[in-house]
Amino acid sequence: MMSKLGVEPFHYERTTSGQGAYARLHLIGSFPSLSDRSVLHLASAAGCRRVQRFEALGDVGAADESGALTLIDAELLGAAGAVERIEALADHGAAALCYDAATDPAPLRRALGAGRLASVSVLKLGVSFEELMSAIDLIAGGSTYFAPEIVAALLRTDKPCELRFDPLTEREVEVLSRVAQGKSNKAVARDLSITEHTVKLHVHHIHRKIGVCNRTAAAGWYLSRQS
Repeated sequence: MMSKLGVEPFHYERTTSGQGAYARLHLIGSFPSLSDRSVLHLASAAGCRRVQRFEALGDVGAADESGALTLIDAELLGAAGAVERIEALADHGAAALCYDAATDPAPLRRALGAGRLASVSVLKLGVSFEELMSAIDLIAGGSTYFAPEIVAALLRTDKPCELRFDPLTEREVEVLSRVAQGKSNKAVARDLSITEHTVKLHVHHIHRKIGVCNRTAAAGWYLSRQS
């Protein structure tokens, strides 16, 4: 079966050693908006020496997991066992869910609200190639990236609801709402006219009160209470 990237199977190896943390770039699912040339540029930006394409999460064997930077079509998140499989890929390398304008964010909202996928990055396709490359570079360097466009989509809801944020204080909710938008401590401090040190203390208290250990999980906790 011909890949949507135009080759069967899609496979690339470069002869020089890459400088990134991951030797391989894996793509799982359908990526019609990424051309062969775009994928090769992404691999180069991440320092990957090999690119391989898989149709489904179950096609990635145990031997393929280790040391790979994996981009996953977010449409696959709704499949049975997908959350566990994606977390396993993140544990053995780095994983990022990829969204376009038509992808439903509801499965991601549910997973984050349950405290899952905390170490999985989230990318938005359809942005400038330079922006996408910058995000890939951050992920390849060991950071977890969450596209602000996807945060905005998660925050939107058509259903009126009461927000329940016990046991947080009003100020902590103000801080957390901005963290959920992907804002840095510096940006939160500027918004609320407080010091960056105070923001750090609020974030620490928020994590302790709601039982999470990072900003992504805290954002998921906040988002889950709006759906």
